[in-house]
Amino acid sequence: MQSKTIIIFIGIVIVGIVIYTFNQVNSFDPEVHREDIRKWQQDRQAVMMDPETSPIPDSVLSEFTSLKYYPIDPAYHVEALFGTIKRNENIFLRLSDGGTRRYKKYGYASFELNGIPLKLLVLKPLEKNMGDQLFIPFYDETSTFETYGGGRYLEPKLVNDNTLLIDFNKAYNPYCAYGNSEYSYPIPPVENRIGIKVEAGEKIPDFIKQ
Repeated sequence: MQSKTIIIFIGIVIVGIVIYTFNQVNSFDPEVHREDIRKWQQDRQAVMMDPETSPIPDSVLSEFTSLKYYPIDPAYHVEALFGTIKRNENIFLRLSDGGTRRYKKYGYASFELNGIPLKLLVLKPLEKNMGDQLFIPFYDETSTFETYGGGRYLEPKLVNDNTLLIDFNKAYNPYCAYGNSEYSYPIPPVENRIGIKVEAGEKIPDFIKQ
């Protein structure tokens, strides 16, 4: 009798986890999403305006007013099918200063954007202070023209073993995009070159000429 009760309890727990995960992935509210992006933009703006944390050169910071973004678009909030790379494999990304930085090849995210099937390599930083953060550096057809020529970055969220949330509205520039040569950045791998325009996220700052 006791073992039957335990089995029933375990079954209830599993069902609860499945329902919770399903709701986490599928309960998308456009207004909540918009507020989340606005808060993210405000937090990033605060970092850029603070002389203690800003990568913007002092000569420009005094006249700097705001970062530039595409309009928030829920179409760029995507649920990707995620597949983990089982073997332990690392990749060395080239840095803008000529060096390299090592990342774990964590998996691949497959999804559609504007009806186009895409697949991106998902990396995991190896620095101990990065925790469970995931990293997708990428280029797209706006690079150099409307967005930074060296690519942009994403920090996707793993919902479960098979689902990754990617929000291109949170695509951001590396620090060296703001005209400060003190910063070096990892260059996106060739396989993360997106062959369409990703008109979401951060654009080139007004004071930068590419």
